[in-house]
Amino acid sequence: MSGKKEMYTDETKGVLQKRFTKFDGWEIFYRPKMGKVVPDFLCELALEEKKYRVIVNIKSESMVSQSDVKKIANGAKSLAGKDIVIFAKILVVPSNVTIPATIQKSIESNKIEVLYLKGV
Repeated sequence: MSGKKEMYTDETKGVLQKRFTKFDGWEIFYRPKMGKVVPDFLCELALEEKKYRVIVNIKSESMVSQSDVKKIANGAKSLAGKDIVIFAKILVVPSNVTIPATIQKSIESNKIEVLYLKGV
């Protein structure tokens, strides 16, 4: 893993641990292999007979592309199921990222949250 991506991975983990707490029942997995889908992080909560999942991908470069959006959107579809609800899709990006208007519309239509990190 590149040093830059590793910085964002550490910072992302800290943010996720504060937002999706163990106290509330969330588990956070780093790079879980879920068939062909390998998100950078997967947060999971089991409640009654359902599982709620948060799919997190990290983009350490300063440009977001349509393939980045497709990767997280398609990954979320693959990880959903009858009793598995996708609670959130989060794309982690550097604070100085460039998101073209067409990509921003795609992010919004796919209900992807963009989390801006400064890097450590």
